[in-house]
Amino acid sequence: MSGIVFAVVTNDPVTGDPVEIQADIDWNLGTAAVIAESVGGKVVAAPRGPWQLVPDEVVADALEASKQAVMDDELSKMLDAGEETDRG
Repeated sequence: MSGIVFAVVTNDPVTGDPVEIQADIDWNLGTAAVIAESVGGKVVAAPRGPWQLVPDEVVADALEASKQAVMDDELSKMLDAGEETDRG
């Protein structure tokens, strides 16, 4: 598949840093322009090319990192809940 992917980027009003990007492979420039106007964003575009297979090792590493992040988050929530109970 070739062509261009259009997207809309919105920026933080205070810092000016990008905070969100919305995209759809079916958007054309007109669709992106209408969405940008409605959310106060800017239209961006990037070339798209053929799908590329991501190596299994990279996927496995990303999956493990995601699982670890969830476990760390859950542990942090449990510890925070325990501190609230101790203070209560």
